[in-house]
Amino acid sequence: MKEYPQNTKQWADEAYESMKVAWEVITQSNPFPNDTQKEKLIELAATMTCTNRDISEPKFIAHAVDYVKSEYMVDYDSRNPLIKINFTLCFLIAYFDAHQALTMIEEDASKSAITFLRNNYDLSYAGNLQSNILSVNFTSKQ
Repeated sequence: MKEYPQNTKQWADEAYESMKVAWEVITQSNPFPNDTQKEKLIELAATMTCTNRDISEPKFIAHAVDYVKSEYMVDYDSRNPLIKINFTLCFLIAYFDAHQALTMIEEDASKSAITFLRNNYDLSYAGNLQSNILSVNFTSKQ
């Protein structure tokens, strides 16, 4: 298990490092994945959360995966379809959603870490500019 993050920067660093590993996994079989293949990042976010927190119980992993997929679909259905999705940002949001599903982080701490990531890390990736993001309205999240 990774050491539990103690502040916003540590949470951001852990999530960013996990995201880089997830991209390596996704691009291993196909260096230029399509959007359907990139959506696997959402599930990877939940499984990596469980790995990082040393959670191996299948019901907890399934709960985290189901939760992040349903949260992603809410965001996906409410997006502007003309704007490309930034799957890096989606992974990071899902990573924190999985922690919330497992009651391992408060929503405010998640929001702070995501904001910190957006302001201090490069969330772009090949073929997609940083400005093309799946917009998330934190005020509508319960």
